Amino acid sequence: MKELKAYIRESRLRDVVRALRAAGATSVTVVKTVPMGAEIEPEYVDTLREVPVEHFAPMMKLELVCEDQSVEAYVGIIREAARTGERGDGVVFVAPVEDAVRIRSGERGARAV
Repeated sequence: MKELKAYIRESRLRDVVRALRAAGATSVTVVKTVPMGAEIEPEYVDTLREVPVEHFAPMMKLELVCEDQSVEAYVGIIREAARTGERGDGVVFVAPVEDAVRIRSGERGARAV
């Protein structure tokens, strides 16, 4: 299994989630984030409250766990649905998942996802 973490523009969220659902992704977690890319000035890092709005665009972090054979399809779907062609479109990270355990039933591995 793999975990995908995608950081995308807030404005592309609906299209990305719809495309993932259509492809069979059943569980996607979404969190609003504050990007800290190269364009953020170091003096603003200590207190995010002071970061001027013009220094960042709203971003969303999507997380999902999938079977290995679905990784390339889901990464391609995220890339296609999130892409505007402009700087700051985002990034997708792929990491191995050793195991998963469903709290309610105790199911493990891919069955827990």
